Amino acid sequence: MRGRKRGTILTSKWGGGAAHRILAVLGAVAMLLTILQIVDRPEAQAAPPAGYVSVPAWDGADAAPSTSPVTTTLPNNGAALGPVTAVDSSPASTDLLDTSAATQFNIDGQVVPRVQVNSTSVPTLGDPCIANKPVDQINQCSAHYVTVNLPRAVVDPVIAIRTSGGYRQTGDACNASWLDTAVSRVNGATTTSGSTSVVGGSLGNYAYNSTTNRLSLTQSYIAGLACNTLPTNATDGSAVYLQLKGVVTSFELTDYFMTSALTQVTTTAAAISGRAMFNLYVPQSDLAITKTGPATAVNGGLMQWTINATNNGAAPSHGFVINDAVPAGVTGASLVSAPPGCSLNGTSLVCSAAPPNCTVAQNTTSPTWADLTCANPQNADASVLDPGASFGPIILQGNAPVTGSSVTNTASIAGVDSDPATGNNTASVTTTLAEAPGLSLVKTADPTTVTAAGQQVGYSYEVTNTGDVPLGGLALTETQFTGSGTPPDISCPTTNLNVGASTTCTATYTTTQADIDRGSVLNAATATASTAGGGVATSPEAAATVTATRTPGLALTKTAAPTSISAAGQPVNYTFAVTNTGNVTVSGLTINETQFSGSPTPAVTCPVTSLAPGASTNCTATYTSTQDDVNRGFITNEANASGTTTAGPIASAPSSARVDIAAEPSLALVKTADPATAPGAGAQVTFHYDVTNTGNVTMSGIAVTDTEFTGTGMLPPVTCPQTTLLPGQSTSCTTTYTITPADADAGGVSNTATAVGTIPAGQQVPSNPSSATVIVPATGGPTLVKTADPATVTNAGQSITYSYAVTNDSNVTLNGVSVADTEFTGTGPAPMPSCPVTTLAPGTSTTCTATYAATQADIDRGSIANTAQAVGTVPNGEQRTSAPASAVVDAPAAPALELTKTAAPQSIDAEGDQVTYTFLVRNTGNVTMSGVAVAETSFSGTGTPPVPACPGDVLAPGAEMTCTATYTATQADLDAGTITNAANATGTPPGTNEPINSAISEAAVDVAAAPALSIVKSVDKPTPQDFYPGSLLTYSFVVTNTGNVTMGAVTVNDTEFTGTGTLSRGPARRTCSRRTRR
Repeated sequence: MRGRKRGTILTSKWGGGAAHRILAVLGAVAMLLTILQIVDRPEAQAAPPAGYVSVPAWDGADAAPSTSPVTTTLPNNGAALGPVTAVDSSPASTDLLDTSAATQFNIDGQVVPRVQVNSTSVPTLGDPCIANKPVDQINQCSAHYVTVNLPRAVVDPVIAIRTSGGYRQTGDACNASWLDTAVSRVNGATTTSGSTSVVGGSLGNYAYNSTTNRLSLTQSYIAGLACNTLPTNATDGSAVYLQLKGVVTSFELTDYFMTSALTQVTTTAAAISGRAMFNLYVPQSDLAITKTGPATAVNGGLMQWTINATNNGAAPSHGFVINDAVPAGVTGASLVSAPPGCSLNGTSLVCSAAPPNCTVAQNTTSPTWADLTCANPQNADASVLDPGASFGPIILQGNAPVTGSSVTNTASIAGVDSDPATGNNTASVTTTLAEAPGLSLVKTADPTTVTAAGQQVGYSYEVTNTGDVPLGGLALTETQFTGSGTPPDISCPTTNLNVGASTTCTATYTTTQADIDRGSVLNAATATASTAGGGVATSPEAAATVTATRTPGLALTKTAAPTSISAAGQPVNYTFAVTNTGNVTVSGLTINETQFSGSPTPAVTCPVTSLAPGASTNCTATYTSTQDDVNRGFITNEANASGTTTAGPIASAPSSARVDIAAEPSLALVKTADPATAPGAGAQVTFHYDVTNTGNVTMSGIAVTDTEFTGTGMLPPVTCPQTTLLPGQSTSCTTTYTITPADADAGGVSNTATAVGTIPAGQQVPSNPSSATVIVPATGGPTLVKTADPATVTNAGQSITYSYAVTNDSNVTLNGVSVADTEFTGTGPAPMPSCPVTTLAPGTSTTCTATYAATQADIDRGSIANTAQAVGTVPNGEQRTSAPASAVVDAPAAPALELTKTAAPQSIDAEGDQVTYTFLVRNTGNVTMSGVAVAETSFSGTGTPPVPACPGDVLAPGAEMTCTATYTATQADLDAGTITNAANATGTPPGTNEPINSAISEAAVDVAAAPALSIVKSVDKPTPQDFYPGSLLTYSFVVTNTGNVTMGAVTVNDTEFTGTGTLSRGPARRTCSRRTRR
């Protein structure tokens, strides 16, 4: 086939055009397979798969067709890798690659190269390209080849293919032409089944065979071809998208041009031609890298960086390489942690990710591309980083350079796919470095051991500049010094040190006793210096310790004063002489009683509790002897001294002292009675027998015996709560006795007793006798409770009964019992109490009585008070009087007045008539009313008001009096038609200044009205001779009120007039005078 005549291959730039575009990748022709049996028919798709990008516009031949290759580049960052070339690879080609504007075609809006076959290149019948086609439908067939070379391997590229045909008229026949297109080679090798697949677009009348990798017209379509029918598979703007599987560096497209003789039709002839358009799409993934690290570091200090990679694109990444070169000067670089595929070789960090059985390496031409190599190229389509996924973190660390002001670390990522945004393929971190001054200090002491205060110690301070810059202003500071003396003064021969230089400073110190006590002297210091740039270096602390050898020791001598005593309670003074016999201070000095026969052990006090070596102190203790000591006859004491030193505790040898005691027994008794005075028969008296051991030895078997008793009752035995007494100790023995009536009559009882006890040696010792007397005096007297019945009276004459309850509250009989009123406020005869009995035993009672009739004066006073006392005589003749007892009978006042008012006469008819008013005042209350009077509360008369006059001003309850007043009526009263008068009575009850008022009483006087008028008329010219025509006649009218009431609105009316002129009635022509009837 390669030697046969072939069609022309053309290319065009991106742009509009009438030709359709078809992108396809075709494998080698499988001659023995039927196209109709193995086909792919995807749905229409107007764009390549997601995540793919097309190569830019092709460049090559101009409008004059040429056999020269057309070129473009890989998109995005692939332009720097070199050209993508499409070359006519048909032998002895007369066909053309065309990108001329006049023949532009596009696929999805992009100008693409095309292959064009002209009629002059139609091969002879029988070309193998017609295999599997009915021979009677094929007149001619030829094959044409285009090889596309890529500057680097591309994973899973996609080719968009569109084919078309034409026809021409030849005599009575019409020849139709069309193209089949196949991907015949990939990477120089013939394609096999599955090398390609349809991933989108529209097949139309074509079918795709994935075994032969060929795009062909269907048999059914070929059989129905007519001259005016064109074999199209898609419309402008759509294509078939074929994907080449795996790693691709080149591929070959084969174009099969075929013609067929058809029935002649009456159309304009056209040149027989065929066109195949294609374009290349490659996957793109936006790989981004980020890096973080310290903003600042010190020279030589540890730095750490963190790297992360992310796929920000829409397609998966098929492989990538991450590179990070450790900056110059960084030492000790190490990989702290990283995902698989990362390694650090020296100062080069490389991380790679590739599909299985593939390797990836940095492209040497472009820093953003990586090259993928696979044993089986079809393994390359596995994703190593999906869209949105991340790779990392990668943590790298190392020590910063010891010199320099900054260090920059850059990481980059390169992918095997096209990258639309290479600006994020690198990330850098710049760390600012600071100078690293340093100092070291070594401190020593000589000697390293001392044994006494006052010894001298020499200190050496070796200072070295361990930094990277010279230092000046060297100074040493004591940071710790446990010595108690004057701190050492450090002197240095120089204060400037070059890098690596050293100097030795010195100081001396004199030890103190406190240092020996402590057992050591610690001295720590630091060195500081500064750089010319203002930096400061401080050394670590260096210390030197001088040890003090310690030998503690104590001695004790104990004495007692006095060395003998005679009784318990006597003090014994102990002295403890303590001496520090060692070379260290003893603190916390304590005297320890290791053996002491007395109790309790005395507390020892020391004037000082700390002793310097060779020093002494006298500690003391005072002990008060106890009865046990006296009973024993001696006191022994043994003690030692102890303390604490910095070398540990220390104790002296023991030291002892003894005190002797002689016995002197004695016993005393004091007897008392409680109470010493008994209230009377039945009273209980407790006798107390206070027994005291007045000797210096313990007394046991204590007992008390009554030797004399005057009481008439039985005295119980004496009991003692304690029968053993220490010297000075006491016990109170008791017995209880009940006073009899005879004892009370006798005036009391007396009792005498003695006590006895036994000393430790067995001898009984009696006490002195002791007596006690109980007196029973006569006490108390009568008590009186007085009551009145009733407790309230309201009227004079009511009877009151008084009761006097007399009780003998004495402890003896009362004789001649009587009651006498000592105070009585009643105004009538005082009540006379009468008692049914006059002798009362203790605790018994009698009730005396008396009666009284209340008087009006008692009621007026408001109460009756009565106070009395009861009297009686005790057996010794003494008279006893009770406390006063009172009873008050209330007489609540109920004052009230009543007024009845009348008038005479009850009717008047003339001015000047007199009216007499009568006021009957009655005391309707229960108390006498004084200041009784009558007051007018309202009066309608217009004359002088009446003034009531009363015959008196005092009214006893139930009494009454009549007051009177007179009034002369006025014309106004007659005019009013009535005279009303209201009044009330007032009076003041006893015991108050506030008067009370009676209810108001009214009286009315009526007027008998008799109204009447008379009139007398006159004229000033009474006769005809007195007037003439035109004369003015004046009429006078005398109107008289002849009734008894005032007339108002008086008018004069002419009832008859014979004049022929006008009678004037105006006010200006008529006047009236008024006369009031008296």
